[in-house]
Amino acid sequence: MKILCLSFYDMNYSRSGVVINGLRTHYKKKINLKTIQIRKVGLLRELRFIKKTIKLHNPKIIYICSPSTILTIYVRLLSKKQIVLDAGWPLIDGVLSRKYESFLKLLKSFFVDFASVIMADLIFFESGEQLLRMSKWFPYSSYKFRVSFTGFDEQRLFEELPEKGVEVKTPIWLSKFPRYVLVRGSYTEESGIERIIDFVQKTNIKNIVFLIVTNKIVQVKNKNIKIRSEEHTSELQSRVDI
Repeated sequence: MKILCLSFYDMNYSRSGVVINGLRTHYKKKINLKTIQIRKVGLLRELRFIKKTIKLHNPKIIYICSPSTILTIYVRLLSKKQIVLDAGWPLIDGVLSRKYESFLKLLKSFFVDFASVIMADLIFFESGEQLLRMSKWFPYSSYKFRVSFTGFDEQRLFEELPEKGVEVKTPIWLSKFPRYVLVRGSYTEESGIERIIDFVQKTNIKNIVFLIVTNKIVQVKNKNIKIRSEEHTSELQSRVDI
């Protein structure tokens, strides 16, 4: 069976790499899997490339990798073949968790989710909660929904380790100073920054300071937490004032 995987992102990105490696490992004798990364070069050129790719490989199933949900719409406009969408998380989830996003962004994400739910033949979400929520929003398409946990690439468990391990010893004099944990990311629900702050405030942690670099100004009265606000965390490397 021929399966064509399409994505705007690298095939090792996020859960896509886990799924693709899993399929190749466990079903290599049953499927012929081809992966194609589509460059963002403008709508018309993208549509021409997708049409040409589908005609060239002639797959039975077209697998849309997360988070390239919008490709579901493109593929359905060009082909009647079966579409499996690995939504992972609905696009609207990401927008709602980032409370500073515009209403236009919210509307666009809802439209892409809505159209993809109608056009795909099978849709995978990464949690039962997402499946239940999407079933409430789109009850007439809920028969297509399934849960596929992200997991991890099991092959990494069998990678060869260096012959000589690296041992790191902390000098006695250095152990008296606090250790630092760097946390970097947008201040959203899924990033878990609020949970980290709550955990540190409720526990008696000694000699560990959490350096949090995020895009929101947060006032925390705890000596074990230092927060630096940056407007665009994606542009940061590891710039933290200690």
